[in-house]
Amino acid sequence: MQNAPAVGVRLPKPFCDNGADGIRAYIEALCALVAEFHWLTSVHAYDALTDDFFSRVWPEDWRCLALDPLFSLDHLLLMARDGIVQAEWPESLKRFVGRCRALALPRTVDPTEFAAGLSPSASSGSFAEAEYSAAASASTTSRAGMSRKKLHEVDRFAHVILCAMADAAGGGGGGAAAAAKTIIDVGAGQGYLTHRLAAAYPCVAVDFNDTQTRGSVTRGYNIKRGKLKDGAGKAGGPPAPSLSSDASQCAEPQRFPVVHKTIRITASTLIDLVRSLDAEAGESAREFVLVGLHACGDLSASAMISAFKECSAVRMLAVVPCCFNLLSERDCRDEESGQGHVCESDFGFPMSQQVSNLFKQHKLHFGHKTRNLACQTFDRFDDKGIESNLSGHYKRALLDAMLWYFNLEPPNVSSKSDDNQPQQQQLEQGSPNKKQRKFRLGKLPEEILNAPEFTPYARAALERLGLGDKVTEQQIEEFVQQTRYRNARREVFVVHCVKSLLGRAVESLLLMDRFLALRALDQGVVDVAMLNIFDVDESPRNMVILARKR
Repeated sequence: MQNAPAVGVRLPKPFCDNGADGIRAYIEALCALVAEFHWLTSVHAYDALTDDFFSRVWPEDWRCLALDPLFSLDHLLLMARDGIVQAEWPESLKRFVGRCRALALPRTVDPTEFAAGLSPSASSGSFAEAEYSAAASASTTSRAGMSRKKLHEVDRFAHVILCAMADAAGGGGGGAAAAAKTIIDVGAGQGYLTHRLAAAYPCVAVDFNDTQTRGSVTRGYNIKRGKLKDGAGKAGGPPAPSLSSDASQCAEPQRFPVVHKTIRITASTLIDLVRSLDAEAGESAREFVLVGLHACGDLSASAMISAFKECSAVRMLAVVPCCFNLLSERDCRDEESGQGHVCESDFGFPMSQQVSNLFKQHKLHFGHKTRNLACQTFDRFDDKGIESNLSGHYKRALLDAMLWYFNLEPPNVSSKSDDNQPQQQQLEQGSPNKKQRKFRLGKLPEEILNAPEFTPYARAALERLGLGDKVTEQQIEEFVQQTRYRNARREVFVVHCVKSLLGRAVESLLLMDRFLALRALDQGVVDVAMLNIFDVDESPRNMVILARKR
């Protein structure tokens, strides 16, 4: 399948040239790294001050990065983005940075790994390229409303899907052959990808949200009526969508039908849907292709992989995973209490026997905070963006510490504690018996977020939480001046930058688990590849998993 490396995935050196043994050694190295530094993934940056994480858990020889003369924001940014370390830093930290960088899957795009490249060539004359050209011309109006990022993703992913389907058909297709294949877009959303692909094949758009489904239906109607037209937009920016009242300006070639389904998508419901669609075809032979562009959490894991495995009519799978924080795990223990149970089915991680065995060996459990770390990398950020992100984490961490200090609880927010004991309403400041609260603050105005001082942020946050009358401005300023919080900004910056390095290793392990689960189905019958499809600066979740039954 495609022109992928011999093992189906491009591994880091020195694992890339050793076949199955290289894959095994790579997975073992990833699990060993995550197990050794699991303490680093188990705290959220917002909790770093409340838990006294920096003074209680953080390695003593790493604390110097938050102190003069070693503290340097420029040096932290170089480490977080590019893995560059300074000669005067502790040797143990430099080794950690080196291991994280060395074990992360390569994320650069190599167009030669794809049989037909990553963009259509008008001069090639192949059926696949002609098919893509038809899809592109037929859907010029379907781009309305897409950001630059979404355009990049839909253009490339649609091209890869159509070329893979044509290759599976031996370069033939079109007409009745195309009508005998159906693409099922899982987590279709507004239908950007669905309506692009509907220029070449019949499609079923599946989503769990009625609002998203209605948006996709409206998009398809406007494309068919010629009402949507994609503008050129400003150079280097997103396109400028517009409406055309003259349908003759947007003449559309014949398009295939799109059927919309709104269901709660799980492994069982997706399998049932495929089987019902297959039954509707009657005696007619029909093949299905499952696709998902940034399919969230379990959609790209247990749901799609299970449907590919269980349904003989599903011949191909093409999915770009996303939102690893939403994955369910086989080990469902609570991160705070350690209590929980083991799921026997419908979990999204681990799916492969190889990773499952290593987790048992290392007594490893991810949990939400570790999975969330896989989504918190700085690949798309410039220096200004990283600094803004770090400042936001510092203010939110200090806010959590302030609520803890004054024993304030937002209305209608419960404690993290699972006990059923009545909550004590009045506790002394700094009492160790106080409980941390989970709450969602929401987005504050930009001028508040960008203010250099903490006090305006704290005032706005307290008002948002319904606690505006509980703490005075003088109390806020006195709180910030406490000895334990004077260096809090530096401490949060260091913790978050170092934690982010482990994010790519965690993401690599999650991706490899899905790759191995598919690879284990039947290596003589199923071809599997996992390749970088999007430019990581445009789309950080840039890995596509392709599987095809021979």
